Amino acid sequence: MSDSSSSSPSSVRTLVVVDEMILRAAIERRLMQEGHTAASVGGVREAVDLLQSELFDVVLCDLHMSAGDGTELLMWLGSYRPSIPVLVICEAMAPGMGNSYESGGSVRIVEKPIDLDKLVRMVEECGLREGFYGNDIEIELFDYVQMIALTGRDKSIIISTKVGVGRLWFEHGDISHVQFGEIRGENAFYALLGMEQGTFRETLFRPPPTRSVVRPSMHLLMEAARRKDEGLLGLSPEEVKRIEKEKIEREKAKKAAKKAAKEAAKLAAAAAAAAADK
Repeated sequence: MSDSSSSSPSSVRTLVVVDEMILRAAIERRLMQEGHTAASVGGVREAVDLLQSELFDVVLCDLHMSAGDGTELLMWLGSYRPSIPVLVICEAMAPGMGNSYESGGSVRIVEKPIDLDKLVRMVEECGLREGFYGNDIEIELFDYVQMIALTGRDKSIIISTKVGVGRLWFEHGDISHVQFGEIRGENAFYALLGMEQGTFRETLFRPPPTRSVVRPSMHLLMEAARRKDEGLLGLSPEEVKRIEKEKIEREKAKKAAKKAAKEAAKLAAAAAAAAADK
C-alpha cells in the first residue's frame, strides 16, 4: 500500500484501487502534482481494510483486477460507504453508454486508456465530503441501479414511498420487471425514480412473476436522466406524451416563424430593390 499524505484544506483524498503497479503509481503521482492526496492499494481486501480505518473523499476502482473483482468493492461501498463517490475504471463502452453516468449519481465511468487530465477533473468535481458519515447513510435508488448494472447480479428489492410500495427485479444486472401500484414495466421504473422520498431494501431473490422490461438497464438510466433534466421524471405516461407533443409543436411553430421571417425579409429586400430601380 502506498500513502501520499501531504494535504491541504482543499485537497481531495482519493483511494486508488488498481492492481497494475505502473498505472497505480502514475495516477497517484498525478493527483499529488495537482495538490491532492492519495492512498493506493492493489486489491479489494486491502481497500476494504483501509476504508474501515480511514476517511476518503473519492474511491477510484478498476472494475477488472486479478487480485479480486472490482464489483465486490462496488457492492461493499454500496452497503457500507454509499456516500463516497466512486470512479470506476473499465474498458471502452459502446457509444452513448457512458452518458448515463454523466448526469450525476455517485458512480461515474473512467474509460481506458485513461486521460489523466480528465481523471483529475473528475476527482475535483467529486470534491470534499462534508458532514458525518456512517454505515446507515442512505444511497439514492438511481445510484443503486447503476451499481447493480455494473455488477451483473440478480437482485430483488422492495421500495416504500409515501404513495405506495414498488418492487424491482434485476437479472444479470438488467432490470427484468418493475411494479408500482397498478403500473408495470418501464413506466413503473420512471415513476419510482420520480418519488422524492422513500426507502428500499434487498429481499431474498426469487424470479419475477413476469418480464415487463426488455431494454437494458443502461437505456433506462439514460432515459431517466433525460426525463429528469427535462422535468418529466415521475410524471404519468399521458403527461409525458402531452408535454413532449407540446414541445414538438412549439419547435415546429418556432421554425415556421423563422422561415416566415426570412421570406418576409426577402420580399422586403426585393421590394426595396425594385423601388431603387425606378
